Amino acid sequence: MSATADIWSAHKRSYMGVTLHYVESETLKMASCHLACRRFRGAHTGIAIGEMLYSIFKDCGIAGKVQNVVTDNAANFTKALSLYHTNTDEADTDSEQEIAINYTNLGMAVGMAHKKFVKSMSKKV
Repeated sequence: MSATADIWSAHKRSYMGVTLHYVESETLKMASCHLACRRFRGAHTGIAIGEMLYSIFKDCGIAGKVQNVVTDNAANFTKALSLYHTNTDEADTDSEQEIAINYTNLGMAVGMAHKKFVKSMSKKV
């Protein structure tokens, strides 16, 4: 599973939107669903963003299943997705469980997809 996330402001209020992307097991088709659009209060720090993302993933029951998050290249998202979240509530033992979320810069993802497309088209010609 992969996700996309963004934060924006409107009318002096901030919001975080998160969408999940996955392959349907029966049809093997790409699918997407909206996970959340939550009010984001306070400063948009890396820690605050990471905590909200983790909260959304945990609430949806996918905290350990999201392998990649695509965002813009804002420094606060880079910081949020480079952090490890420690979660003691879901740990199987008394030790802490760390969950890492990989960060993908949107510009890099689009560039890589474009290179793959151009390469695939050149093989067909």
